[in-house]
Formats: sequence, C-alpha cells, structure tokens
Amino acid sequence: MRSRPEEITSERSNGKRFRLFLALFYATCLLTLVGLILLIPLPWLSFILGTIFLYIICLYMIQYLELKPEATPHTTEWPSVTVLIPAYNRGESLLTCITKIKALQYPKKIQIIVINDASTDQTRELLSNIKGIQTIHLSKNGGKANALNMGLSKAKGEIVAVVDGDSYPNEDALMRSIPHFKKENVGAVTSIVRVNNPNGMLQKIQEVEYAIGFGLYNTVLSSMDSLFVTPGPFSIYQRKVLERTKGFDTRAITEDMEITFHLHQLGYRIIMDPEVHVYSDVPTSVHALFRQRIRWFRGGLETLYKYRNNLFSKSKLFFRFFYPMRLFMEITALIFLFVLVRLWYETLDGSLASFMALYSTSFELIPWPTWTITGTSVYTLFMTLVTISFVIFGANLMKRDRPKFSLPALALFIFVYGIFISVIYFISLTQTILGVEKRW
Repeated sequence: MRSRPEEITSERSNGKRFRLFLALFYATCLLTLVGLILLIPLPWLSFILGTIFLYIICLYMIQYLELKPEATPHTTEWPSVTVLIPAYNRGESLLTCITKIKALQYPKKIQIIVINDASTDQTRELLSNIKGIQTIHLSKNGGKANALNMGLSKAKGEIVAVVDGDSYPNEDALMRSIPHFKKENVGAVTSIVRVNNPNGMLQKIQEVEYAIGFGLYNTVLSSMDSLFVTPGPFSIYQRKVLERTKGFDTRAITEDMEITFHLHQLGYRIIMDPEVHVYSDVPTSVHALFRQRIRWFRGGLETLYKYRNNLFSKSKLFFRFFYPMRLFMEITALIFLFVLVRLWYETLDGSLASFMALYSTSFELIPWPTWTITGTSVYTLFMTLVTISFVIFGANLMKRDRPKFSLPALALFIFVYGIFISVIYFISLTQTILGVEKRW
C-alpha cells in the first residue's frame, strides 16, 4: 500500500527533527567535552573516566555475583510454532540454516517460512530444491523488517521464531525457550549469540566481544528485565504480541532493537535463557565489520531517539535507569575517543621535544629508559584487568559450550578494538546527523 503524501511529509519532517535533535544535543555535549578535555589535565581526566566506569562495572559485578539460575517452567502444553527466516544473498549458509531448523527438537510440526528478499545470487534456485518449507520471493529488496512482516502475514503458529539465514540454533532451542512463556507477561525469549567457527583473527576478536556482550551483559540485563535487543540470529515471540506491535518497524535498520524497545513500552518482559545458544556467521573482513557496526550504531541512535518520551519513565526499570545509562555511555564513547586523540598528541609532542633535545647534543647523552607510575598507566592496567575478568565471567555463563580464547585476540580486543569501535561510532553519528542514506 502506498503512503499518502501527508504521511511521507510527516516522515521526512520527523527525520529532519531527529537529525536536528541529534546535532544540537551532541554539539552541546561535544563543545562541553572538548573544553573539559583541553582544560583538565590528562591524569584527572583519566581518573574521572575511571570513576564513571568503576560505578558501571560495580553494578554489573554485583548483579553477576547475585545471579541465581531461573528455573525453566515445566510444561506439557506445546503451542504451534512458525519459524521465519529472512534471507538476502545468503547462499550456502541458508541451506545450513534450514537444515538446522528442520533438526530442531519439538513435539509438533514446525511451519518454516523462508522469505527471499530479492536476492541477486542463487538463493531462488537453492530454495526450489528444498522440501518441507514455504517460500516467499519478493521482487524488490525492502529490508529485513519488511521481509519479516511478509512472513508474519503467512504465519500460523502461536509462537513466532525469527532466525537469520546465517545462524544455527542448538537442537533444543525451542524446547528450552518456549516454556518461559508460562511466566507472567513474557513477550519474547532470546538466546546467547556465539561466533560460528572462529578461525580468523577478526572472528576470534569478535568471539571475545560476544562473550562480554551476549554472555555477561545480556545475562545480567535479562535478570533485571532490561535487555536492549532481541538478537536477530534467534529470538522467539508470541504472535499475539507481534500483532499488537503491528509487526516490525520497516523504517528501522535495527528492527531487533526497535521491537525490544516497543515491547518494553507495552510492558512486556523479555527473557534470555543462557542455556540457549545460536551460532552465527560474523564478518570476516574489516570492511564487512565496519558496515555491520555502522548499521548497528545508526539503528541504535534512531531507536534511542524514537523512544525518547519514555526516558526516565517510572513504568519500568529499563526506562528509568538503563535507558539513561545507555545514553550516557554513548557520550562516554566520544569522550574516550577524544581522550585517546589527546593522549596521542601529548605523547607525540613529548617524543618530538625529546628527539630535538637529543639532536641538539648530537645524541651524545642518551639516558637509560625509565618507567614511572602515572594516573594513565594505573587506569590502563585497571581497565585491562576488568576487561579480562568480564571475558572470564561471560565465558563462565556459556556453560554448555565454553569458548576458548586466544591471547593475541584478547590483547587486540583490549588495546585496539575499542579504538576501532569508537571511531565507527563517531562516523555513524556524523552520518546520522548529516542524513547520509541508510544501508541495510
């Protein structure tokens, strides 16, 4: 159905207001931060950042130590299930995904719907040879949310599972997840996302990242009903809940995050079962990772803006505390980037001055190198130890199949990856403010 002119005008107006809001908000923050960064001595700045992170770290640590296994309700009633698999140029990965879905343990027949979102590879031909599935072939690529809505219109199950075409859930994923809907007011159940076959160094670095993000953070957030996202690789919903949200927002480039905020707004609980694992193919090149994270960050910014009226809402702890904390962390990521730039500048400036002093003496007096304890070195050591402990805690929560991390990947994650992510975040923020066209 085509949008009416006034609807299109309204959407464009909202987009302009969104960019203006972001521009003014972050411009004010940046001007303030740049002033502080230029004026405050680096040791004090490191101390301030360290104190802020210490508070957040303590919050997660305390909640982690108080975690108690949440029993899965016993049930003899198994609802009908539909699995939606949106696919765009997934190739052989899609075949593996469908094979895994067919192998899922469940007492009833599962309806499997694959939505081919106008793929330009051999997806149509591959699907034509597979029996036991329904296929929807779209003539125009409309994005993942649109593909899911098309599949949802054909879904017959009381429970709707969403699985990415390059992801592979454990055989007992449905049997473990669905009983959680017996609990009061549960709208969605999700899983721990794992890196599938982490062979390359970039994949191994992401494995460390996923252990912290999906292993530790999401487990802690789930215990407080404050998850930010129901990940696309494997999440299940009550169909009546998706009907209430009118499906997935087709304007969102991170539909899994947007639907999560929507469920929170409607008052539903979202649960993550740490025993349910899904293995997903992750980017194997820096360029692919860059594009993925640009999409994630831009979609995150848009979702935070869309639900701004719920900020500090007393309806849920999520909006009262974790949503504001997420906004604060967005700003802190920019501070971190500016601190690094300043640290590099001061280090380079000091090194250049030392070189010129040595040059003036014809390099006749070269002292032995000395090492001193500074605020920055203490902060760096502290954050390194914290990161390692978070990785250990996250891996410990993946009890059924604990990951094995390589030391080089762990070192690169701690000392390099954070800088890379901060730069990507800054670029995604700039693109959002300038209104650069979104890419799926």
